[in-house]
Amino acid sequence: MNILIALLVLSVIVIIHEFGHFIVAKANGIGVTEFSLGMGPTILHWKKGETLYSIRLLLIGGYCMMVGQDGEDEDAPNSFGSKSVWARISAIAAGPIFNFLLAFVLGVILIANAGYQKPVVYQVEEGSAAYEAGLRSGDVIKKINGGVVTFAKDYSLQELAFPSERMTIVYERDGVRYTTVVSPIYYEREYYRVGISVSEDGTIASVAEDGPGGQAGLLVGDQITMVNSIPVQNADEIVDKINANGGNLLTLQVLRGEDSLVVSMTPKVTLVKGFDDGLTVYAPREEAGPLETIAMGFHEVRYNIQMVLASLRMLFQGDASVNDLSGPVGVVSMIGDVVEESKSDGLYYVVLNLLSMALMLSANLGVMNLLPLPALDGGRLVFLFIEAITRKKVPKEKEGLVHLVGIVLLMLLMVYVTAKDILSLF
Repeated sequence: MNILIALLVLSVIVIIHEFGHFIVAKANGIGVTEFSLGMGPTILHWKKGETLYSIRLLLIGGYCMMVGQDGEDEDAPNSFGSKSVWARISAIAAGPIFNFLLAFVLGVILIANAGYQKPVVYQVEEGSAAYEAGLRSGDVIKKINGGVVTFAKDYSLQELAFPSERMTIVYERDGVRYTTVVSPIYYEREYYRVGISVSEDGTIASVAEDGPGGQAGLLVGDQITMVNSIPVQNADEIVDKINANGGNLLTLQVLRGEDSLVVSMTPKVTLVKGFDDGLTVYAPREEAGPLETIAMGFHEVRYNIQMVLASLRMLFQGDASVNDLSGPVGVVSMIGDVVEESKSDGLYYVVLNLLSMALMLSANLGVMNLLPLPALDGGRLVFLFIEAITRKKVPKEKEGLVHLVGIVLLMLLMVYVTAKDILSLF
């Protein structure tokens, strides 16, 4: 069931993307030969007008095939190439834009139902860089290095993706705005991870199947009662004991139903580098009015776009690797995990968490498709903008060769990532 739900979520995101291409192409008089959901063998199809609508076996993609888009039938009056360059640009750009629109709608629904967290300073460690700069509990962060901060998670994103030796922070206290400069302290710390997350009462909330805990047999719902034969009562005690254990062999005693089990594993050692400012930004969720909800919907899209761009920057700078990427199999697995972890909270929270996941994936798809890479929408837009500037079309054979190379490279990357995702399931 979880797999079906995950495929449904992915299918909606893809169909919205392709519908963007479809509706804008039609509006510009560009014919569409086929509108497909999924890839591989056709399992259902019907024709209306000039367009063949099809549903294919593998619901991991889709396409909107426009007349003459790849060079054939260019002389047809409704062909892609017969239209103005700006009509073609709008048809290609519409897919990612519709993904951003979907993300916005989902953001509004989430804010309307779950509210949002203001970027309020929850705690300032005495003697820290933030404390010395004058920040105190209750201050509201407004900007960091010129970037707007709307949610508490905006601050976390800045800390994770844009570490800096100097942070210019604009904050508000008692209705008055102040500006200060925080100079965080650089650190390198070893963290010991077993690939699980734990609820406050010590119950395992999630398990990474390729992590030490997952490989040792830990399951969601297990309750940790002892760490290295020492009784523990809550999540904080569990985390402290795991960190104190270091990279040595770790023994956890867990309750699984009425059974008590002892599981052993060796934590993974992760070296984390960054800047410590001594600041914790957190606030309870609060409701937003109708207009504020719409505004917050835009900010949700902005946040998710920034998160994708930050992840790409980390990838190119070596702070992340190709092994951190996930393909369709990995995404389906993640959505399934979200459903599984939310079940105990009820259907309402399952739906909200799915909407949040769909928002992130839709924004991700929009950004990735706009990257100026061959075979992607962004790569096609590069050639169209060159045409708009030079007023000359790039020769089809040259553009086709570039896209062909891009498709081959993307397929190789997809095969690698998919194989990695499949192996991580076992």
